[in-house]
Amino acid sequence: MAAKRVRSPFRPKAPPKGATARQSDYIEAVRALTRELGRAPNAVEVGDKLGVSRQTALEALRLLETKGLLCDVPKMVSSGQWAVRGE
Repeated sequence: MAAKRVRSPFRPKAPPKGATARQSDYIEAVRALTRELGRAPNAVEVGDKLGVSRQTALEALRLLETKGLLCDVPKMVSSGQWAVRGE
């Protein structure tokens, strides 16, 4: 018997334009963590939320930055925190 596939709690109905379904998980995790923490999350926090390593999260966040869907908070404010562009 095949295992039942569990839908990610972060996945919206449709991925943002230019993002895959898995990438939309990262975007939703950044949004959720920003609400929970009251600040932009870092790669470790995003990785913990999604159950992946810091390095995997960082690579995905950087890719989303190149697509223009996330932005790295300026280093003068903080180090390595991520925010959804336009929010």
